Amino acid sequence: MKQNLLKKMLLWVGLIPNSRFIAKQLTQPFGSKAEKFGKLMNKANDKLYKNIIDILEIKDGEEILEIGFANGRFFEKLFKKNKNIKVSGVDYSEPMVKIAREYNEDLIEDNKLDLYYCSSNAMPFESKKFDKIFCINLIYFWENAEENLQEIFRVLKPGGKFYACFRLKDCLNKLPYTRYWTNLYEVDDWISILEKNNFTDINKIIINEHQVEMMGHKVQLKSCCTIAERV
Repeated sequence: MKQNLLKKMLLWVGLIPNSRFIAKQLTQPFGSKAEKFGKLMNKANDKLYKNIIDILEIKDGEEILEIGFANGRFFEKLFKKNKNIKVSGVDYSEPMVKIAREYNEDLIEDNKLDLYYCSSNAMPFESKKFDKIFCINLIYFWENAEENLQEIFRVLKPGGKFYACFRLKDCLNKLPYTRYWTNLYEVDDWISILEKNNFTDINKIIINEHQVEMMGHKVQLKSCCTIAERV
């Protein structure tokens, strides 16, 4: 009884993160815990990042945009795949952008990488700029998916492709903090949204991941990567 009371008190003052706090941090990392949650997201997304680098089929001279890069620790993997590219990134967490700029200082100074603190529904880019745009575990956090997809469509070149990797709804429903996320998707529902926002030639790749322990909960992860084209 005393242990339960102590745990409740620690949760109340924020010394033990509760599900709502975790959900907020994963949505938009903030405050003194932002760096810690950035590292947790790296661990959770490592396999997905390795998969999407292969799926992107990066070519010389391409301009690539990542939306929601968090602490930016994976950018170097893109350049290991192909050094002759230009990469930009946008993220809505100011602490994450600061950390990412510090970590990727050399790439930024070499004019290979540009990072911006902004929302993906209002990006500071000219129209028809990017050959490829991708995001990993981001679409759940868009309050209005249509606004973000319209902006992505605007900055994507004709013939360019948008890659969205996300974990499947039935996996996420097994985690306690995802009940605070209102936009969990089945694959067909997400594809329907892409089609309604003028994306065409949509393909999907299902990614079977290993079992992981996330915040004390063991879950068998399964993800989807949709590939959609702007004509």
